[in-house]
Amino acid sequence: MSRSGSKNNKVVTSSQAHRDGILWRRLAIFLRLGIFKPFSRLRLAQLAKKKWLVAIVFTLAVLCIYFAVPPAIPVKSYSKVLYAQNGELLGAKISNDEQWRFPPVDVVPEKYQRALIEFEDRRFYQHSGISLLAIARAMRDNFEQGRVVSGGSTITMQLARMLRSNPPRTYLNKAIEALIAVKLELHFSKQEILKLYSARAPFGGNIVGLNAASWRYFNRYPKQLSWAEAALLAVLPNSPALINIHRSRDKLLEKRNRLLDHLYQQKLLDKNTYEISLREPIPEQPKPLPQIASHLLSSLVIEDKKNDQFETTIDLSLQQKVDQLTKKNVAALGVAGINNLSLVVINHQTMAVEAYIGNATFEKAVDQGPHVDIARRPRSTGSILKPFLYASMLEQGEILPNQLVADIPSNFAGFTPENFDRRYRGAVRVKDAIIQSLNIPTVRLLQQYGVARFYDDLQSLGLSSLFRAPEEYGLSLILGGAEASLWEVTRAYAWLTAQVEGETRALSFTQGGEPELARALYSPGTAWVTLNTLLAVSRPDVNGYWQQFSSSQKIAWKTGTSYGLRDAWAVGSNGMYTVGVWAGNANGEGVAGLSGLKSAAPTMFQVFDLLGASRWIEKPEYDLKKMYICRNDGFLQAQNCVVNESVVPRVSHFQKISRFNKKIMLDKLSGLRVHGGCEKVTNIEQKTFFVLPPIQEFYWKSVNADYFPLPPWRSDCLPTLAAYTDDNPMDIVYPYEGTNIYVPLTLSGERGRTVFKAYHRDEKAKIYWHVDDQLVSETEFFHEIELNLEEGWHKLVLIDHFGFRKERWFKIINKSSNNL
Repeated sequence: MSRSGSKNNKVVTSSQAHRDGILWRRLAIFLRLGIFKPFSRLRLAQLAKKKWLVAIVFTLAVLCIYFAVPPAIPVKSYSKVLYAQNGELLGAKISNDEQWRFPPVDVVPEKYQRALIEFEDRRFYQHSGISLLAIARAMRDNFEQGRVVSGGSTITMQLARMLRSNPPRTYLNKAIEALIAVKLELHFSKQEILKLYSARAPFGGNIVGLNAASWRYFNRYPKQLSWAEAALLAVLPNSPALINIHRSRDKLLEKRNRLLDHLYQQKLLDKNTYEISLREPIPEQPKPLPQIASHLLSSLVIEDKKNDQFETTIDLSLQQKVDQLTKKNVAALGVAGINNLSLVVINHQTMAVEAYIGNATFEKAVDQGPHVDIARRPRSTGSILKPFLYASMLEQGEILPNQLVADIPSNFAGFTPENFDRRYRGAVRVKDAIIQSLNIPTVRLLQQYGVARFYDDLQSLGLSSLFRAPEEYGLSLILGGAEASLWEVTRAYAWLTAQVEGETRALSFTQGGEPELARALYSPGTAWVTLNTLLAVSRPDVNGYWQQFSSSQKIAWKTGTSYGLRDAWAVGSNGMYTVGVWAGNANGEGVAGLSGLKSAAPTMFQVFDLLGASRWIEKPEYDLKKMYICRNDGFLQAQNCVVNESVVPRVSHFQKISRFNKKIMLDKLSGLRVHGGCEKVTNIEQKTFFVLPPIQEFYWKSVNADYFPLPPWRSDCLPTLAAYTDDNPMDIVYPYEGTNIYVPLTLSGERGRTVFKAYHRDEKAKIYWHVDDQLVSETEFFHEIELNLEEGWHKLVLIDHFGFRKERWFKIINKSSNNL
């Protein structure tokens, strides 16, 4: 997947065959010199008497073994380094031994090579580790000066000294380093020796190695160094203390310029380059390293401990812009008690992460974990996963976008979800339930689809934080009961968008390698229908607030807010980029007023403004088809309903015909409802009416003023109504089936009263209320009663004057009681 790191922990060497050839050619010198020939003429007994010969043989044998064994190259602890997609440095973490030691370069740059060799070891390519000319010249210079002014060490000998952790400069150590140098020359090529040297050379303070020095002093790759910069780094290991601003930096400048002059004299520089190089100043001190996307580096280091450098897909320019944006926005959010903000930008066409803010923290909230990468930490998902349930059910042919789903008071084995506005609409279209993020209809959809199936879908989408079994999450899985990180959620939305074009590549922070294949959970048609639905996302309570985000580009987006107002989410796509934003507090503290729309969405839309307009995804006509549905309930056409076309995924096998368009028998003359027991067939006409179940109709009428109720029954048909129709016109609004009713105690210790409510289509209907087989009340017009019941289970039975019956079980629990 990545070109990062571990390759830099070891020197990339030549082939073993090449090495062996060098080694044995060198060792063969002994044989060509005929060193062993005298020994072959001596018998063992004679040889034993000549102890000096034994000593020579033993010494030569030891030397052969010594030179045949590869030298030990200590593996150093490297800094952890993060690069942007264009090679710019994003940040680094100091090594375990507190040194800025970057992983070595793959190839030592030509400019640095020439400058180093001309300054340190001009016969580097001619000698085999030791230069007798250099040693003789050093002895002469030291004698003339009366002190040590030159060591006569080759680059290879200097490397040998570095490998021994720079011991004191004594004649014994010099001899040992000479032996090691010869050994290095036997086992490594000249380029490998230069690479080992450049990776270990000191460059002042705690800066070690050419790569780290290049970034610390000049903020660029070694291969991008100018001649003046390369010359400076060539002379610096010879006197690394000179780089200190408080030392004699004029001496360093003089040494650099003297080397540049030599390079010019050797015609390695032209006159113009030489003159420009002389005018380049030397750095006063190491530059501070950037700390961009520092949370990403921390997370990558934890996930991939073997690697030392990470070449990411981060766009440096975009990263810097969103960094400034999130700092500004979290400062404003912090005033309201929202102290942390995270952001991820994914180019879903290349499946590359181009911007990553792990945790922008309000400057005054030092206790809110500013160093924690919240973008990779699981948080409660709120409503942000609802579009994936919608997509899954579309894919499996279990819903159509415009079909109605109930939005009424509901209790699911003790789980009682509520909509964000605590209102009920009777029934809503499935797509509107997603657009408006309504909880009750969505829970009903999940109950239909199955928690275990959706759980598996979420895992296929890459949500790895689902640590509990599906049955433990239950239906709350869709309302924030699940845990997921911003990174995983944003990635899932990016996959959804990419699958419109059939893209199944996995995402990665780092470059290189063949991408993994992600499971194509949705067909292109399903992905397109889902995203097309999300283009219309809005929230009825804040439509005015949304207007300030309107722009010319299309954005499919969704927000989410977790229970307790702890997590605010906003994720969207403009056709090319997917942007995910999370806002909240690292410690999980809830904040009044926090919401996905107000706390996270503004940042998301501002990032889309930074990205610029993008062409919306092309409609995959080949993977879509048309179905003909009833306009009013969204199911397949039936009963002569008014028909609309609906675009659905080609894979859909939806087969449910309209259930709310019903043929109603009417008296041809009066237009009143009749049935077969009170009127002849010849006098009956049938008309199609939109009819919701009573409880849905009760709430539907409150938000749909144009609802047309059924005609009333003709009076002579009422006595036999229950015998001729099973269309129960009555339902219980409260209590829900199996619900626990917590009744508070008054100040005097008495139990409070409980309100019971019912609905009947016939406004003049009379309802008789029975509790535990006892008639307790009767109502007409307004069907509500108050009761004071004993603690425990009770059965409520309603019977209307037509004889229709409805019953429900419920449990009364005193609020101070511990019984559940």
